[in-house]
Amino acid sequence: MESLKSGSSHPLEVKKGTLVRTLKDYEIYKIEVSEAQSRLESLRDTEDRHEFRRAKEMLEEASAVLEFTRKRLAGYATDLDVYIRESIIPLLGTPNVPPMCKAYVKEAREHLDRLVTSHPEVEFKFAAEAS
Repeated sequence: MESLKSGSSHPLEVKKGTLVRTLKDYEIYKIEVSEAQSRLESLRDTEDRHEFRRAKEMLEEASAVLEFTRKRLAGYATDLDVYIRESIIPLLGTPNVPPMCKAYVKEAREHLDRLVTSHPEVEFKFAAEAS
């Protein structure tokens, strides 16, 4: 197993970082969709049809980006979960495992737990629960 020292690009770090970054993006896009919905509702009875159409387009664009990011997030979460279960967990009992490995696994699982509890619409399930 490669070293998990700071600055290395071990697959566990890369997969966890990708999940964390995409989760942040997803949360930002959810806010954008909510704001776009509110803006559209506030313009629903307006005389300015152009402004209403523009707000509707913005909502559609934000919703499309949110859906795309949701799918990516589910894929990254599954990839990280499978990697931990198949490649990391079997090595945790061996003597050559870097001490930080357990900490990285714990941190990765905390992010996966946050995804499951905070964003059930992403439809990610841990590998053992999926069957």
